[in-house]
Amino acid sequence: MIDFAAVERNALDEYLPRLNARGYRVVRRPAKADLPPFLADYDADAVATGPDDNIIVEVVTKGSPTAQSKIRRLREMLAGHPDWRLEVVYGGDGERQVPIASLSSIEQTVANLDKLADTRAALLLAWASLEAIARNLEPGETIRPQTPGRVVELLAAGGFVTPTQAELLRNMASLRNQVIHGNVDLQPSAGQLQELIVTTNELLSLLKTQRQANTI
Repeated sequence: MIDFAAVERNALDEYLPRLNARGYRVVRRPAKADLPPFLADYDADAVATGPDDNIIVEVVTKGSPTAQSKIRRLREMLAGHPDWRLEVVYGGDGERQVPIASLSSIEQTVANLDKLADTRAALLLAWASLEAIARNLEPGETIRPQTPGRVVELLAAGGFVTPTQAELLRNMASLRNQVIHGNVDLQPSAGQLQELIVTTNELLSLLKTQRQANTI
């Protein structure tokens, strides 16, 4: 089943910062006051206003039978208004791009973390386990691949980790990025790695508790 709300949310999360970087003022799900009169009754996904032009942002799902009609309708509405233009953001095909790992696979991976002699390998597998848990906890928010920073913010926003744990994860995400991008000289300390493993185990316990509650 396609989660259209999640597809739209993820597409806008990725796209709108680009407009901010280009100097536009961006409003997601704008109210009538944020829209020109000729668009006041249109349920826009986002608008971006700038010094030279203004943009209506419309998210469409690839393969959607209504996508082309939505785009055509918007272009007709914008005709005669040269200070406004349409930017279409395709939100993928609506299918999950990264599978959700099974609980048993996550448990097995986490159980083996302490047995790895190479702390770099342990760091990468611990982070993979952490992200797998996040996908189970927030399936609607993780249809697409997630950056390490986004994984941390999802866990923090959902109340799954404490502020102290979130800060630890941000630091470990930085180490993870360095290793995965070629800094093989970097060796996470045993203490750092153990803190990550402890946090991952706590999240795993939370996930298992959640699963058990859902089966009652």
